[in-house]
Amino acid sequence: PIPSLITLGSAALIGAVAILLARRGKPEIAAWIIVILTMAAITYPTLTRDQFTSSFVYFALSIIMASITLRPWHIWIALGLAWICNSVTLAVVKPDMNAPYMSQTVNNSYLMLFMTALITFIGARVYDSVFRDSITIRNQLEDKRRQMQELNASLESQVSERTSDLQSVLAKVQHQADSQSKLLAELESQREVIREMSVPVLPVGPKTLVLPLVGALDTMRLQTVQEHALHSIQSSNARHLVLDVTGVPVVDPQVAQ
Repeated sequence: PIPSLITLGSAALIGAVAILLARRGKPEIAAWIIVILTMAAITYPTLTRDQFTSSFVYFALSIIMASITLRPWHIWIALGLAWICNSVTLAVVKPDMNAPYMSQTVNNSYLMLFMTALITFIGARVYDSVFRDSITIRNQLEDKRRQMQELNASLESQVSERTSDLQSVLAKVQHQADSQSKLLAELESQREVIREMSVPVLPVGPKTLVLPLVGALDTMRLQTVQEHALHSIQSSNARHLVLDVTGVPVVDPQVAQ
């Protein structure tokens, strides 16, 4: 068990180093460490047991690992290392080539490793192409997103400017409306003063008032005349009101009434 523990501890230490390298941005070096460690773990027991069985099948595992963790063209380097390890195993173990199917097994081992490398290389190229396309699409989407953000910022700026302009225009309109309201109020006040001045009530005695009427009389003016006359009579306690209609051009039945 002691050699096994040493082997496992060494493997764990090397694996920790590979993880550390991967975390520090060196994944290819970490992947090569794992691939080489796998080949060594396959070659060493075969050499120590002094027998050649189906170790080449396990060498294919290192090629598959290389196809997953390394670039596509690195697979051929892994294939060369697997062939070298397989050849070293054959040179050390020296199997009986006259045994049934041994020669065919040896030849098939190299062929199977080559076919594994070829298949994994094609798969890795397809995966790499898809990965590159996905990166391109992601970059395009990122550019579109950036353009959308710039467009949104531009639109927000335009909306802010238009809002500011509209607020300025609304302020001017409100100011004009206030000015017009104030002017209308002044005009109404002036009209009221003019209306009052156009219907003067003059006292000519302690109990007598004179109301001279000048100009045309319409319904509104007649109402104003009536209100002013009654108000003046009430405030002065007059008993007589003289209506002077010499200045009225036309006196129709309505005016007379």
